[in-house]
Amino acid sequence: INEKIISEYTSFIGGITSQSSIDILTPREKEVVQLVVEGFTGKEIAVKMNISSKTVEHHRYHLMSKLKCSNVANLIRMAIEEGLNNLGVNISLPSFELVYWADLLYDKPQTLDEKDKNSPYYLDEVYTRASKRYKTEPHEVRQKLQDLFKVIVYKIFLGKDYHLRYAFVSQKLMHKYFHELEVYFTEDESFTADFSRGVKEEIIRRVTEVLKKHRNDDIMLIAHSMGTIIAFDVLSFFTKEIKVNTFVTMGAPLGAPFVLSRIASHSKSVYGLIKLQTPETVTGHWYNFSDIRDKIALDYKLSDDFAPNSHGVKVIDQLVTNNYVMNGIANPHKSFGYLRTPEFSRVLVNFLKDK
Repeated sequence: INEKIISEYTSFIGGITSQSSIDILTPREKEVVQLVVEGFTGKEIAVKMNISSKTVEHHRYHLMSKLKCSNVANLIRMAIEEGLNNLGVNISLPSFELVYWADLLYDKPQTLDEKDKNSPYYLDEVYTRASKRYKTEPHEVRQKLQDLFKVIVYKIFLGKDYHLRYAFVSQKLMHKYFHELEVYFTEDESFTADFSRGVKEEIIRRVTEVLKKHRNDDIMLIAHSMGTIIAFDVLSFFTKEIKVNTFVTMGAPLGAPFVLSRIASHSKSVYGLIKLQTPETVTGHWYNFSDIRDKIALDYKLSDDFAPNSHGVKVIDQLVTNNYVMNGIANPHKSFGYLRTPEFSRVLVNFLKDK
């Protein structure tokens, strides 16, 4: 299959074309793309390939997820480059790999082609460059209130040995506001959800596989939102032989009581004692970036919750301004906004220069 075919199809689903788009498809998926571009319907493709129409749709959605992954990787690179350009830094980015797992949670990816704003596949937030008119505001009062709120919440919800009180409250909150976390926590005794128990294992497997592939490289692992919990789990409990030079968390809910309780319980089952600390696999730095307005992060100061590891690596918390705006609405949790902050850009530059 040639790149022109991939180009036409990725254009159809709102993707960005690259040679890697070809490489990530299986031979069967390439055959489906070929027939789609040639104008065959799903039923006609099923007859030609001697498979069911349902299987055709499965192939189409799965390859769309893969091509969407390629699209997201390009958008991430654009956000990082914007941040570097704003600093006046001219430096070549190394190759990086995106671990994509949305296809495990949804039957097909969000796309620009979906026009129904009520559809779960409607893509309402895409990459946009930061506005030059964006104004940063001081948040000292909000910061003090959040510090006080943290003390109160921890006293209410965390008991001895980080036992979670009022677990039903956490379940309701997660079900309403943290759908993906609910899926990930399915296997924990305190949490239940109507999803496959294999989702968590597959997500962990994908992250672990990528880290092992780069075991001989200097690694900077960047994680955002729920990804910070996954990355922490993998580094703490599943890839003890892999070394990560720099661990970066953005918009991390790691300080939430229900997350801390779960980590404490898991560490006790693995190590025989509660270990809330920087993963031993992190040998250089752990930077945690948070916008005080980020409601998903919940707790901007992880250094209060996680102790240094045996290498002396401790959490370095940095409050930043996430200037992502879409359709006039600010979203201080968006990954694109975090990736172009000057604070993260400086960390990235230092990592690249040290290598």
